[in-house]
Amino acid sequence: MSDFLRAWPITFGIEGGLVNNSNDPGGVTKYGITKRYYPNLDIPNLTEADAQAILQRDVWDTARCDELPWPLNSLLFEADVNCGVGTGGRLLQGALHITADGVIGAITIRAASSANLPDLVARFQAKLGVRYASLPDAATFLEGWLYREFLGEYQSLQS
Repeated sequence: MSDFLRAWPITFGIEGGLVNNSNDPGGVTKYGITKRYYPNLDIPNLTEADAQAILQRDVWDTARCDELPWPLNSLLFEADVNCGVGTGGRLLQGALHITADGVIGAITIRAASSANLPDLVARFQAKLGVRYASLPDAATFLEGWLYREFLGEYQSLQS
């Protein structure tokens, strides 16, 4: 079974339904899919099945999450859904102390697969938290972002 089928319910539960917060730079968002990145998509009428297919193709597969260990792949998936594809990869590569270009390739996969997983997850989450705190809209969204990431980590470890 693909780890995507384990990760999807976690991310789906974290990302939730339709949100239209005027302070959110992503604009109208549903299931983690934003008008900013999908301007031609009818976000309010997006189905869960459509969202799942889009995010598996555009995020999970692009980040090569099936080649990374669980629960790191689930956490990377949620980070890329929330921050944009490649951002999670750069943070993961930073946690691995390798060149951070955001592209998950053989070097990143090898380094992640041979790392001490609990240590790597902690370093990745710390880098993600620092990134969130540095964003201009952190005063509005930081608590929610951190809640989602740590809830995702907890749920990944439980499944």
